[in-house]
Amino acid sequence: MPNRPTRVLISGGLVLVVALLLPLGTPTAVGQVKEPVYVGVRVCSECHEGTEAGHQFSLWRLSKHAKAYATLSLPASEEIARRSGIPEAPLEARVCLGCHTTGADAEEWRRDETFLIEDGVQCETCHGPGSEYIAAEVMQNRELAMERGLVMPTRQTCMVCHGPKGSHEVVLEPSPWEYEGARQIIAHPRPAQAVGDPSGSGQGPPRDESAPRFAGVMACAGCHAGAEMGFQYSRWRMGPHAGAYASLATPWLARWRRRPEWSATPRRVASVCGAMLPAPVSTPRASHPVSTLATVSSAKADTARELTICPKRSC
Repeated sequence: MPNRPTRVLISGGLVLVVALLLPLGTPTAVGQVKEPVYVGVRVCSECHEGTEAGHQFSLWRLSKHAKAYATLSLPASEEIARRSGIPEAPLEARVCLGCHTTGADAEEWRRDETFLIEDGVQCETCHGPGSEYIAAEVMQNRELAMERGLVMPTRQTCMVCHGPKGSHEVVLEPSPWEYEGARQIIAHPRPAQAVGDPSGSGQGPPRDESAPRFAGVMACAGCHAGAEMGFQYSRWRMGPHAGAYASLATPWLARWRRRPEWSATPRRVASVCGAMLPAPVSTPRASHPVSTLATVSSAKADTARELTICPKRSC
């Protein structure tokens, strides 16, 4: 397959040069070149989640990168686009999507059905489209994985999006971005002695095929996104509920588990957490009433409701 030329995009008087920093293809068994496609963060999470994987998926899920697409629905993003001379809405402008999503400039055929642009800045933004290196036997061989398209990001990779932008500085007044500090924030090391099932999920009970199934948030987002719906999906994505599962991997939970009240938590919690957490010690519930575990004042409840409410924008 011939190499693709460097693309030059012009939008609102801005010139965006998309350099082809990533490998264009990987050799197949017959010597041909197969161009990799984006598979999405959920495919990556099959191996990069759980204790033995250092909760890498959860670390990403709680990061600003995971919310990057959703932030384009904020009024500040509209103001940045206006100041930059971008006529489209931020959620539709390629200039904005280029740094707030993954593979924004990729043709449709280069996005697998498992890939969702709404997941924002995900694994393949930094590590390259993963269809050719995601197999476990390939990922266990760093040299082979890199031959098949795995990218280990450098300062230059980050500076493509984290370079100075006048409109962002005027509207957001951000703190200076510093490479080494940013690396520490998004660090997701894998434990050195990780063995066995990296997902830590194991096998669940047999599925009842006749029972209703959860459709997932993206099924809801099909209708509950965009300006006419008050950006309901984006509001959820930036809210605490979206990170609820990922928060189970945080040090805060480990500290909470050391409290004596943990012993009274229903055993059902252990099944939700799966292999991530050991089963709590069974003790009589009467000794630790549930009301002492989570008492929320009405004022706090009202505040929580304000944070999660997602009204539909008036027509």
